[in-house]
Amino acid sequence: MPMEATKEKRVYGLLGSNISYSLSPCMHNSAFGHFGINAEYVIFDVKPSHLREFVEGVNAREISGLNITVPYKADVMEIMLESGSNLVEEGARKIGAVNTIRSDPGRLEGFNTDGPGFAESLKDDLELSLEKLSGKNVLLLGAGGAGRAVSFYLLSRDLKPGKIFVYDIDNDKKQALLNDLISCFGDSYAVTAGDDDLIMRASECDLVVNATPLGTKEGDPLPLPGGCPGGRAALYDLVYARETEMISSWKKKGLPASGGLGMLVNQAALSFMIWTREEYDLCEIKSVMRSSLPATIKEQYGWNIS
Repeated sequence: MPMEATKEKRVYGLLGSNISYSLSPCMHNSAFGHFGINAEYVIFDVKPSHLREFVEGVNAREISGLNITVPYKADVMEIMLESGSNLVEEGARKIGAVNTIRSDPGRLEGFNTDGPGFAESLKDDLELSLEKLSGKNVLLLGAGGAGRAVSFYLLSRDLKPGKIFVYDIDNDKKQALLNDLISCFGDSYAVTAGDDDLIMRASECDLVVNATPLGTKEGDPLPLPGGCPGGRAALYDLVYARETEMISSWKKKGLPASGGLGMLVNQAALSFMIWTREEYDLCEIKSVMRSSLPATIKEQYGWNIS
């Protein structure tokens, strides 16, 4: 049944902790309005001690779908998998995290749209398709949840990068990601990068991805010491709230660079398609969501949307 034919208003939302700043409500509510869907997207700011109760009660609360954000993506997946009735897609299982839930009668379905959202933004904002990255090297800075989503998605495609060099100041986290990537894809693609060869690795790559939070605040240390190392690499910085010093260093050398707002929009649009079972066109959803964002942040990205 098309969602707009439902008489009662459906409820969707963002599950996380300390997330009042989120742009998700304005994006999703604008899309619901644009497509004439009787639904509302709200914030569910839940304490860690109440997380299990909330997730297990999603159906009882008549919540039709959720996005999951920090710090709960891995925890929610683990809670979901404890019930044999719930489903979690293979990609999300490999990453170890869900960021989207669709509620069906008697069960929850878990997905992760971060990887494909990243790929869509590479194409939209850097004109860099996965085809262009085939056989090329990528440096990944940060082996946390975002880094895991990006690296697993890139290596799960038929057109794989040449190598993904993985770096994190936390060696245990870095090694854990490397082990998981090697387990899934073999040892030909995932390679460690250390402090002593980080700059050299960056200069050998066609894409550098900052999947750390460094740059969120002015005065943060650069994820890559010295900023842009030269060479040919484009930069995708997952930080989206401001133009980071790392992005500035790339632009000064005339190299392509983008912040992560496009990934935010694209993962949201893909979640919207999951909830509505692909009733609507992805490009139209993305356009509506981009238009809904505050003018100041759109101007920062050069998105001249009226």
